[in-house]
This record gives sequence, structure tokens and C-alpha cells, in this order.
Amino acid sequence: MNIRWNSAAILITYCLLLGLLSFLAIRSPKQGTWDILEYIANVEAQHDTDFLHLHNYAYRQLALHTSAANYFDLTQSSEYRRKCANDAVLFGSGLPYYSIRPLYIATIELGTKLGANPVLGASVVAAVSYFVIGLVAFLWMRHHVPIWIAFAASLLLMLSYPLLLIGRLYTPDALAACIMVLATYLIFERGNLLPGLAVLVASVYVRTDAAIYVGFVLLLLAIVKDKRISLRRSHAFVLLVITVASVLAINHFSGNYGFASLMHNQFVNESDPPDFSYSVNLALYLKALASPLGVPAALRGYALLFLLVGFFAAVRVRSTLRDIAIAAILTAFAHFMIFPYFHDRLFAGQYILFAITAVCTLNCPLASIATRTNSTDTTGYPSTVEITSARSVRAVPQ
Repeated sequence: MNIRWNSAAILITYCLLLGLLSFLAIRSPKQGTWDILEYIANVEAQHDTDFLHLHNYAYRQLALHTSAANYFDLTQSSEYRRKCANDAVLFGSGLPYYSIRPLYIATIELGTKLGANPVLGASVVAAVSYFVIGLVAFLWMRHHVPIWIAFAASLLLMLSYPLLLIGRLYTPDALAACIMVLATYLIFERGNLLPGLAVLVASVYVRTDAAIYVGFVLLLLAIVKDKRISLRRSHAFVLLVITVASVLAINHFSGNYGFASLMHNQFVNESDPPDFSYSVNLALYLKALASPLGVPAALRGYALLFLLVGFFAAVRVRSTLRDIAIAAILTAFAHFMIFPYFHDRLFAGQYILFAITAVCTLNCPLASIATRTNSTDTTGYPSTVEITSARSVRAVPQ
């Protein structure tokens, strides 16, 4: 009984601390986030598509619901921002870069229907996502390690800079990370394949680049030997087709300008018309890699630290935990190589999975020995010990 009460007390304490951090994130959002203007306009664009109306509405909401310093930053801190503040057409031309996140926009719109202004709505979405991430991380770790380790590790994770950052940003990154972690938890830890896959595929409606992780997870489920989570290859292929079709549909109906325009906007000149026919060549790609937003940014950020944690989980023990870590590593690498722009917020989901899988291997009974050890089964035949999950071991006759 005392153990149960102690566990409940730790869980309640953790939730209170996590709730406090989420509340503080709402009260002190990250200033200077340009994206909020575009998302406010996209929310209003569900009702009126006139550029002048959207421009006036977005800037009016910004002036009413953020600080004077933040308003100045978003309207005067660069040539492009000054131009957008005075040019409704230029401002409106950037909307398709952000309208490709329909589920995120829908959550902000839901907040406005419940009485919140769009600025507060975006902040609440990020903070609630942050809270759910922390709760899932704690529950996941709790299944594998003593509760006090789960408490300390999950709290340390949530206090890390990348996690605190996404909880304070007016961007879909916290929601995208939340959906990624929740889907992975449902599929691999709980064995709830159907709801987990539904959440996983839905992640592309928050950020279309989530399709990379969806692809790696579907591949993993198609080849994994664990019957609890295995997926027929035909079913995995159908889900992959649905995912790709969803991305193509989102890009089409949102009016997205395409990859070449995005590269030009990010690495050449953000003030150039986005609907112009641009091209991507090797010189531009190498310029992007070498730019302050490319490899140098990755070396300065938290990527190396979290990658080390991920590699620790990947080599620690043979289990689904290792497979998750590998899928997350491959996703981060593929994402950066496809679009060589680095910011910790874009890789927060992978960071979280690195940390969770690493902590969960700490208490694995075979974590400190070789993955496969020669032994003899009850029939006298040689066998190997195979770890099928972080908590189960079975002998496989040879």
C-alpha cells in the first residue's frame, strides 16, 4: 500500500511540476516568432481570403495580444518584415508556406471558437503538447525503470532547452513532436497498433515532413518479428501510399510553392516572389549546407548531445527500443540531408525518442551483456538468447 501511495505521490508531484512549466510557457512565449503572423492569417483565411483583410487582421491581433517589443520585432527588425507590414500582397504570398499544416491551423481555430484569441490559442496548443509529451515520457520510462529514475529523467528531459523552447513557440513543432511520441508509444510500448497507426499517419497533417518518420516506422513494422506489433507488408504499403497521397493533397490544395521555392526563400532571398520558377542545383545545396543555418547550426545546437544519447540506445540492447532509436536517427539524418536547415525545434521529436529509449534500456536485465549469448535449451540443442522487447527474453533453437 505504501509503495502505491508513494508512486501516486510521485506521479502527482510530476504532473504538478509539468503543469507549472506548461503554464509558464503560456505566460512567457518566445518572442520574435514570425510564424505566428502567418498562422493567424491562415486561421482567418478559412473565412475570408482577401489579402488586405488577412493582413490587417493578423497585424491587429498581434498588436492587441503581444508586447510592444514583440510587435516592433515582427514589423521592423528586418527589411522583409518592414515590407510585409506595409504590403498586404507580399505578406499574403507567404501564406502557402504555412497553410500546409492544416491540423495545426485547425487546433488554433478551435481555440478561437472557444473564446481565445489566435495568439493565445497558438500558445496553448504548444503548452498542452509540451505537457502531453512529458506525461507520455514519464509513463513510458516508468514501465522500464524504477519510478524515481523515471521521475528524474523525464523531468530533466522536459527542462532541456529544446523542449522548453518548443513549449514556448508559436509553431507546430510541439504538436508534431507530441504526435510522434504518442504514436510511437501506442505502437511499440502499448501494442495498440490501430490507434497508434492512425495517430502516426495523421502526423503529416501537422507537419508534412513527418512522412519521413512514418515511412521508417512502417518499414520497421513490416520486418519486425514481434507478432504483437508486426504489420503485413501489404498493409504497410497501403498506409505508406495513404501517407504520400496525403502529403501530395496537402501541398496541392494549400497552394504550396514547392521545394525549390522553399530553398530559395530560406537560403537566397526571402523577399523574392515565392511563386517564381526557381531551381535547385548542387551549388545551392552546398551553399545551404555551409550556411550558418546548415551544418554550423547543427554543430552549435543540441543535436550532437542527443545523437550520442540515441546511439547509446541503439547499441545498448537488441529490442524494439533499439529499433525506435535507429528509426529516429535515420529520420533526423534524412530530414537534414533533404532540407539542410537546422533548428533544434525541427528535431525535437527525435530528441525525445532518443532520451526515452536510452533511459528505458538502463534497467534491461541483459543490457550490460552481449546481445546474443550462446546457451543450451531444455532439449539440449544449442540456442541463442534473443531479446524480443525490453522486458522479455526467449531462447531461440538453432
